[in-house]
Amino acid sequence: MYKLAISRPITTLMFVFALVFFGYTQMQKMPIAFLPNVDYPVVSIVTTYDQGSTEIIESKITDKIEEAISGISGIDIIRSDTSKNQSIVIAQFELSKPVEEAANDVRDKPIIRSLSLVNFIASFGAWFT
Repeated sequence: MYKLAISRPITTLMFVFALVFFGYTQMQKMPIAFLPNVDYPVVSIVTTYDQGSTEIIESKITDKIEEAISGISGIDIIRSDTSKNQSIVIAQFELSKPVEEAANDVRDKPIIRSLSLVNFIASFGAWFT
C-alpha cells in the first residue's frame, strides 16, 4: 500500500486534498449541539470621577475595587478597564452562583470605606445575561 503512495505522489496528494476538502465541508454542516448556550452571572461596577487622570483612577479606585471583590466567594474572573474619568470592573462568577446572589454579594461588600475625592459618583449594577 505504501509503495503505491510513494510511486504515485500526485495521486496521493489529490486523495489527501479530497479528504481535507470533504472533511471541511462536512464539518461546516455539523450542528454544534454539544456546546450549550451558557449565560454566566456577571456583575459590573462602574465608577466615574470627572477630575481624575487615568493613573489616579487606576490606583485609587480600580485597584481597591478589585482587591475588595476578590474576596467574594464564587468569583471566576475579574476584568477591569480604566479610561479617562471612568473605571469599569467586571466580575464573572461561577455558573453555580445565581446572578441575584452575586449582585447582592458585591453590593454588600464595603469597597471604599473612606473617600477623599470630591464629586465622586459610584454606581453598582448587575448585567442579567
